[in-house]
Amino acid sequence: MARHDPFQPAWYWAVRGTALFVERRHEEFIAATRRKSLMDYSDHAYLAAAYAYLGRDEEARAEVAEVLRKKPDFSIRVYAKQEVYKNPADRDHPLEGMNRAGIGGGSYS
Repeated sequence: MARHDPFQPAWYWAVRGTALFVERRHEEFIAATRRKSLMDYSDHAYLAAAYAYLGRDEEARAEVAEVLRKKPDFSIRVYAKQEVYKNPADRDHPLEGMNRAGIGGGSYS
């Protein structure tokens, strides 16, 4: 799709980002997510997780701060309940990354 139209609709980057994160392609996920024109707290939570997996702690902390600015009551445990991945490992991967980034404290199970 991108080869044919360089101006992708907003939803394209969200869908592409999800696929890249599931595939553990964190650098590409970050690049795709940064192309979104509007980001909500969950986008920043996933960015924090990706940066944490890459060992980019300063950037992970900046994303955690943005999550908490947009959603001060963010909790991994609550967020985990709304994730709808078929494979539990795909669900746990971003949650573990968020935990590593230090967002929302504690366990998600």
